[in-house]
Amino acid sequence: QDILNTTEGESERAKRQQHFETLMNNFFPSAPGTYSVLRKLAGIAEGTEIASKTALECNQDFLNAISFSKGCYLGQELTARSQFTGVVRKRIVPVMIVDTEMEVPKPWVMASMIQELGT
Repeated sequence: QDILNTTEGESERAKRQQHFETLMNNFFPSAPGTYSVLRKLAGIAEGTEIASKTALECNQDFLNAISFSKGCYLGQELTARSQFTGVVRKRIVPVMIVDTEMEVPKPWVMASMIQELGT
């Protein structure tokens, strides 16, 4: 059954990735890795990146993926306590270290432009 769940999870991820790429075709040229670059620049983790992390550490509160008023889920007590106290000791944060002499890839420039338009 674990193999079945893994396959379903991979299938869902592939569907999400395809949907995202379809939405972004107007803004970005079709290039391998565009989805991953944008996702990581936005600080959105998925897959093994979120293993053994709480929902708040994975920025799910910023994505409106957590309900603080209802539901019962794994890690709810820790998440509610962290939200109540306002202290999250660790968080996934996008950091980019770039050589100043390196040319910035075009999808990153486009992502920056879209981000500036959205704020």
